[in-house]
Amino acid sequence: MDAEQLKRVAGEEIALLQEDLRSLALDLWEHPEMAWKEEYSSQKLCNFLTDHGIKTGKGYCGFPTAFRSEVENGPGKTFAFACEYDALKPGHACGHNLIAASGIAAFHAAVQFMKEHHPEFN
Repeated sequence: MDAEQLKRVAGEEIALLQEDLRSLALDLWEHPEMAWKEEYSSQKLCNFLTDHGIKTGKGYCGFPTAFRSEVENGPGKTFAFACEYDALKPGHACGHNLIAASGIAAFHAAVQFMKEHHPEFN
């Protein structure tokens, strides 16, 4: 599969979640939280991933609002996406809600791609 095919497949996967991702981003925008206090945002992101069949756990690396999501596949393929979901001071023009939703979208598309195109991943 070449890069153009990969982009097409990822775009198709993300398009399937477009409305859910939009709702997620708008919800995070409505609930800005400062760094290390992102209880609401962290829980919303974890719920989104869990609702879409991705195992997720909070409290990663000793940070209560950090989380790790994974799809077990045995030894072999590993990839990671970082998500930023804290806001700046009131007015929060940092785009934390868009960064978070984009990271979730990319992770979900990568998981679906691996499941579809690499059977050993399942």
